[in-house]
This record gives sequence, C-alpha cells and structure tokens, in this order.
Amino acid sequence: TALITALAAPSVIQASYDVPAEGIDIVIALDTSSSMTAPDFGGGQTRIVASKRVIHDFLGGLRNDRAGIVIFSAEGMVLSPLTLDHSAAQRLMQPVEAGRPLRDGTAIGTGLATALNVLRPSTARSKVVVLLTDGVNNTGELQPLDAAQIAKLLGIRVYMIGAVPVASRGQIDVDETLMRRMADLSGGQYYRASDEAALRNIYREIEALEKARVGSRGFVESSDATLPFIALGAALLVLELLLATTLFRRT
Repeated sequence: TALITALAAPSVIQASYDVPAEGIDIVIALDTSSSMTAPDFGGGQTRIVASKRVIHDFLGGLRNDRAGIVIFSAEGMVLSPLTLDHSAAQRLMQPVEAGRPLRDGTAIGTGLATALNVLRPSTARSKVVVLLTDGVNNTGELQPLDAAQIAKLLGIRVYMIGAVPVASRGQIDVDETLMRRMADLSGGQYYRASDEAALRNIYREIEALEKARVGSRGFVESSDATLPFIALGAALLVLELLLATTLFRRT
C-alpha cells in the first residue's frame, strides 16, 4: 500500500498566495513650505510631522515596489531616487523640516516636474506621483497644469492631496479646483486630507488602486511527499524478509 501510494506522486501544499504581477514605481512629493508648520493637523501636531509619519509607515509597508521621495517649496529637490531599499528612504525622510533647506514658497509645478524627472527613465507598467501640498502655487517657472500635461505625455498618473485641516475649512488655502484638474488630466485623483488618519487612508487607497491596475499572479507552493512512502514500503519489505528468516521462517 505504501509503494502504491508513492507511485501516485503525493505532494503537500505549503502555501497559496497572490503577488503583484509587476512592481509599481512611485514618487512621493511633499510640500515643505513654512505653512506646513501649522499645528492644526489633529492633536496639535503640525502638518509636516503628521505627513512624515504617514509617509514613513507607507514606505514601510511596500514590498515589491520602488519608491522615491521629492521635497519642494519654492524649489524642488530629489531626496531619494527610486529604490527598493525602503528603510534607506525612511532614514532620509526623518530630518526633513518645513521651511528648510529650500527657499520658502509653494511651487507645485516645479515639485511635480522634479518628481516626473525621477520617473522619466522608468519602464514600470505603473508609474505614479503622489503630491501633497497645503497651499496654492505662488512661484516657480513651470505652471502646475503644464507639469500635469507632461505627466500625461509620459504616462505617469498624478494623485494630488490637499492638506485642509478641519479648522481651516472656512478659509481653504489649497486651490482644489486646480488640483482636481491636474489629477484628472494625468488620470489620477484628488483627495482632501483633514488629519493624519484621513491622510493614512488616502495613501492606502492609492496603493490599492495601483495594485488593482497591475493585477496579480497566483502561486501555489508544494513539496514532494513521495520519499516517505517509498521508505516505508522498503522498510516493510526488509522487515518481512528478516522475519521470514527468523521468527516466521518456514521449512
């Protein structure tokens, strides 16, 4: 019976899981203008501190996706190129402060263009920029809609996030109409974040949307279980031979 079972080539299923069909290249663009120091993003924490915490956790949850970081105010700067070393990107994000080291202001077009340059050489199926700002475009040579048009031509989706605390809804500093147009033009979406919890949910939703776009592949891992049955059958045959020549020998 053991040998016949071995001939059936039994196997043990170890795991069944889905993995992304292809990694996503994502650049996080963060507004670091002085207005991000406003302590109104829930619990008395500043907008920049809450944003950094959410981005840190978001990076920690990535697996097969490359991530880059861009900071901008009146100028744009690449803080981290696209990398799978998410812990390194997290470390680079820790010392970031609002109002430094770049000149103060809000150049949304420049910030987006800087992020697009990071993604320009990418061949990933899904290329994404997630840009967060709490103000209106008030400086920079490149207009935000022109940068969004470039994103469209490059096949890069732009997700715009407006940091609009609950306390400031009577006087919104974010140009939400412009940000919606930018997102729509590039095939992305616009989100409004009023506190850290809302911002965290937005990043999760964006990741889920992009994972759905690239799809997934299913894998089933199994290991061959034939050898134990062969060993058992052989051991029983040897035992039969031994017993037949000793305790159960025949004349």
